[in-house]
Amino acid sequence: MALFIFAHQDDECWCFYEICRLVSRGDEVKIIYLTSGTFDGSLSPVRNAESIAVLGGIGVPKENIFFLGTHEKIRDGRLCESLEVVFNSLIAFTDEAGVPSSLYFPAWEGGHQDHDAAHLVGIALAKHFRILDQCYQFPLYTGVNLPSIFFRTFACLPENGEPIVSKMPWKDRIRFIKLCFSYPSQIKSWIGLFPFFMMHHIFYGTQSLQHVSADRVNFAPHSGTLLYERRQAYSYKIFIQETCDFVYRLTRTKDNRI
Repeated sequence: MALFIFAHQDDECWCFYEICRLVSRGDEVKIIYLTSGTFDGSLSPVRNAESIAVLGGIGVPKENIFFLGTHEKIRDGRLCESLEVVFNSLIAFTDEAGVPSSLYFPAWEGGHQDHDAAHLVGIALAKHFRILDQCYQFPLYTGVNLPSIFFRTFACLPENGEPIVSKMPWKDRIRFIKLCFSYPSQIKSWIGLFPFFMMHHIFYGTQSLQHVSADRVNFAPHSGTLLYERRQAYSYKIFIQETCDFVYRLTRTKDNRI
């Protein structure tokens, strides 16, 4: 079973091709969201329904989609403050859903604080089940080497290792571009993201993944100020304070279970 760990409803758009590839070859794919998708932790039936509809359209049945963040009332933007709760809930989830054979989760890239927090949870789960070699991170967006609030999408940071690059057929590129219009509740976010998402699919048409390393999270995603800091969404200093105990246990040995 391949388990995709997302911070928010609509994060699936950053790895559409890999989800489709696994589904098409007959793998069981399950999806889990770690935040409620709302700033107060309340239920977001619209966001949930949007992702269920999109994922259903690419072959993931509703019964394989789980909203852990909704159940635990995890606030959008504050995932790093609830890592222990989320991790323990994930372990309970796998007791019923089964142990994954591979994991996919957001890259350690400094674009959004929840994406980086989801990365930490993904590595913790991988170490717990000793499947770190079968884990992959996918890039979303990062502001590395750019000024102000500018960002680039689908950019693999060199510090995260050699990219595994797949070329998407044109029919998939067009389909994935169209799917971006399936999140009307997030129109404000997509106004900024969509032009870059579309250009990547038209001019590059690639899906990139990278392996993960538990040691990597001992260091900032990249040098300089992170994008979410420049956007005044969250402080990296506070992020470190909230996650330091979790990261310490995560990295204290190479193979110890969390």
